[in-house]
Amino acid sequence: MEFKDGLSPISHGVVAVEVFQPVDLQPDADKLPLEYHGVPITYLSVNDFLNLTVLLRSMPELMEYLAERRTFPPADLRLIGDEETLFSFYLLNDGSFAGCAGRADARNAVAAQQDRLKASLQRKFEADRYAFLLEHVADELAERNPHYADDLPPHILAAYEPADARRNYIEMQAALAGLRLRERAELGRALHGAEGRVEDKGSGFTFRTARFDSMPE
Repeated sequence: MEFKDGLSPISHGVVAVEVFQPVDLQPDADKLPLEYHGVPITYLSVNDFLNLTVLLRSMPELMEYLAERRTFPPADLRLIGDEETLFSFYLLNDGSFAGCAGRADARNAVAAQQDRLKASLQRKFEADRYAFLLEHVADELAERNPHYADDLPPHILAAYEPADARRNYIEMQAALAGLRLRERAELGRALHGAEGRVEDKGSGFTFRTARFDSMPE
């Protein structure tokens, strides 16, 4: 895993600063609170924040990571530019910082488990490949084909929502966006399997179903 250079918008409750070397903010701790009016504040470099959003890929998991991260000592929370080490430990520890006393502890644990880390990353990237399929579906729901009305009879066209007031498709997109990464991957895997069955059959109808406890409705 390599954290890439890049830019990202600043998220609410996250202060993103573009840096390329670790920077210790502890000397200015009195000016850099870890909480403001009940809102927890996380200090990250812009690049690290961007990489976290790409790797975690869902709001529930990004928020869980930031919440887990806050178990570190204040001095570690004010050090930015070394997020790859923390994320590596988080991945190795099944999405948790339990048992980690701080950055130095995480660094030692990751250094001693490089082979296991590579295997974990490989499994993640394979699962993400199916998540990308579902994310593509969500992206496509954002806009309507500009030629959707071509050759449609009036009674079918009347069933469509006005192009400037689409609600149902946006609700579908919101539901997909709210899924956890593993859930996206499983639905993407099901979609991939359904596509394979269509190719094998050549014609006809096929479908796959899935149910998640997180969204029973």
